[in-house]
Amino acid sequence: MAVKRNIRDYLGENCHRIFRIPAYQRGYKWGVPNAQGYTDASILMDDILKAMKANVAEYFIQGVTVYEKNNAQEIVLIDGQQRTTTLFLILNELLTPEERQQYLFFNDAFKLLYDIRLSSHEYLAAICKGAIFQGDENTQDICFFKKAQDQIRRRIQQQIEEADCPIDRIRQYVLEQVMLFYISVPKEQAANVFSMLNGSKAFMKTDELIKADFLCKATNSDLECQKRCSTDSIDETFNILRKQLKEETGRDWESSALRSQYARQWDKWLYWWNREDVRAFFDSGTNPMGLLIEVFCELKKPTLNYSNRADDVAVIFKAFQREFLQNSIKAKCNFEELRKLQKTFEDLFNLPDFYNYLGLAFIAGGDKKLATLYFIENSKNAYAVKKYALLRLALVTDQEIKDNAIEKIDQKIQTLYSAISHPDVYNSENKELVFSQLFRLNVEAANIRKLKFEFLYRDNNEYKRFFDYRSLEHIWPKSKICFTDENNVKKCWTEKDEQIVAPLTNVDMIDRSRFSEGVTEHCIGNLVFLHKYDNSRFNAKTPENKKKVYFELSEELHSRNLLHTMSVFAIDNWTIDRTPTIIKDNKQKVTSAIREGYNCYVNNA
Repeated sequence: MAVKRNIRDYLGENCHRIFRIPAYQRGYKWGVPNAQGYTDASILMDDILKAMKANVAEYFIQGVTVYEKNNAQEIVLIDGQQRTTTLFLILNELLTPEERQQYLFFNDAFKLLYDIRLSSHEYLAAICKGAIFQGDENTQDICFFKKAQDQIRRRIQQQIEEADCPIDRIRQYVLEQVMLFYISVPKEQAANVFSMLNGSKAFMKTDELIKADFLCKATNSDLECQKRCSTDSIDETFNILRKQLKEETGRDWESSALRSQYARQWDKWLYWWNREDVRAFFDSGTNPMGLLIEVFCELKKPTLNYSNRADDVAVIFKAFQREFLQNSIKAKCNFEELRKLQKTFEDLFNLPDFYNYLGLAFIAGGDKKLATLYFIENSKNAYAVKKYALLRLALVTDQEIKDNAIEKIDQKIQTLYSAISHPDVYNSENKELVFSQLFRLNVEAANIRKLKFEFLYRDNNEYKRFFDYRSLEHIWPKSKICFTDENNVKKCWTEKDEQIVAPLTNVDMIDRSRFSEGVTEHCIGNLVFLHKYDNSRFNAKTPENKKKVYFELSEELHSRNLLHTMSVFAIDNWTIDRTPTIIKDNKQKVTSAIREGYNCYVNNA
């Protein structure tokens, strides 16, 4: 039966009406930002405020589907938990403390209850009381509650300030004129209705279905029922019944506690995967935790091709059930395996050596999942992961590494050696190889200091990959190199590489004839890796003037975390007399540093 209700009637002012969110419901998702940074909660708030400004008499926010218990004093939400939770967050911003007690609490008990997500209930209860939450805030729900809260609060405040709109008017409009359809179904139909709604709008992704089944299977008892036995007296029969009832009650309590423990663990994992830095580093997109389960499947059952595509969800979920969730014992064992895998992911992300070499493997291109799998399988072997990353930077493929294809590996390493030794690296066809190697030297400089390299940086409130904005900077400017042509005329290069006659009185010029064989202004000894947005800061300055820019902290530069680049900038006395020797020595030093890792591999091979 569908009934039209306004929010005042739905929440039940001064009424003992509890809203229960059952265990099979997914976490709060209306605080997840979309590509533009908006959340469903903020969009709802915007729509309500627009309707109010347009004097819309009744603004509908769709409906909720429930079944009622205890004479409608307990409302179990089959569909509509996101909408209902968001209404609690909106009213928390609009109501006075006294009004919150009327609408959001009954006898000081918060009206929104969760079967398993206790921390979500406690957090919402605390903020709606105006108190400080004392528990663990590192859960998916609380993270998205906060995002939704912040955006709702901003929109209300903006409406108050810009439109000179009293908060009383907004509060009254939400309570009286925001409407929904309240659909109540019999309890016995609840499961079918949930399945129908789930199917019609792809309610849950594969990993959300897996979570729900893990919580169900891993916390069920697989104990066989005790055989019925004959008794000689009524007292003995009662004793057996009391014992069985006690055991069943204990098992129910234990299952409930275990389910809550598993749910809390899962939500902590999901919170971690939803961190912006984690999601950006692993490039895990809109379904970050899917990578955890995808790798789990790849390690345990490679033929199970995990997917979160809407068309694949049913097939993949059933296959996952068959392989990993046959019964309680299997489910518990595999939940523990998943926990260990999650811990390995967190270790890879937190340990500088592993994080830095995995980041290098990612910039080499190719399948990031394969790189991740290799690091997971070798999470205790620092030498193996370093070797893997260096080979990938030399464009050795995953298959060649797996097959230990010595001839192909040796050929690609020799190509790399030729590239870094080339006198004109800057204009060579293997320039990209050199890009990645100079970048590698900066990453390894952070490694030496036990620091995580900053592969990502924030720009306009989003993470970007440093390597995607790469540039090569000449330490001594190419425009300050002159040479003598066949007519004995002194010439130099402009910034646009156009030949012009150089003034003979220009004291900043270095004659190319002063360079040793194999050394030019374009060789690796005169090049450093730089963020491309920083190039314009240096232009054609001499090294000493570039150094002032680089070390002047009032200047904003993306490249200050590049420790190898910094060390080259910091070389003393980049003068006309000394620069040819500095470039020669630096070329030898850099090529030796690059070759070192590969020589080690080649010798072992």
